[in-house]
Amino acid sequence: YSMPVSLQTSFKSLFLLLAVSISVYALGYDWIYAHATEGIAVKFKSLITIFVYSHLIGGGLALSLGAIQVFTKQGSPWHRRLGISYCIAVLIGGIGGGYLSFFADVGPSTGVGFFILDILWLYSTFLALSYARAGRIDLHRRWIIRSLAITAAAISLRIELLIFTQFWSFETSYMIVAWSSWIGNLLIAEMYLSLTSRTLTLPKGNLSL
Repeated sequence: YSMPVSLQTSFKSLFLLLAVSISVYALGYDWIYAHATEGIAVKFKSLITIFVYSHLIGGGLALSLGAIQVFTKQGSPWHRRLGISYCIAVLIGGIGGGYLSFFADVGPSTGVGFFILDILWLYSTFLALSYARAGRIDLHRRWIIRSLAITAAAISLRIELLIFTQFWSFETSYMIVAWSSWIGNLLIAEMYLSLTSRTLTLPKGNLSL
């Protein structure tokens, strides 16, 4: 199975548009909620600042870098540079995300969902980097797609939350999206990988970071 080029381009473009939008929101979070008197913005102000901003900045950059990366040519200098930058951003965002999961709204079940997301995010990115450095291109491809699927939870969470709150309370909806935002993305990624499974013939080390 091979996805039509036009469909691939449309999907990548939509991903890029949504990713940049969420990234701008994350990077401008402090300015947007500068005068907030309630909600999560107030809670963030009571937490350790460096962890809050490491998640906002690292996660925001990882989302945009990952979306840009899908347009680059595999093995090119830009692909490698963006790949390294993406991994660093995930590490920074993941450290902050792990910390914030202990203070998630609604309760422990929400925090556990976000904590597992964070661990899988770091783990999948680490494996993708390791396989790239080892020149095992097909395995790199599979794990970076999983990593990007988890990164894109920042997008699916907001879309799902907007939909679910039309039917349930914010608390119920938030508990659901703490799990569905990344589980759903990973299921889609696995289906895509199953349909497009192939062995790349690129020379060993071509994608080495």
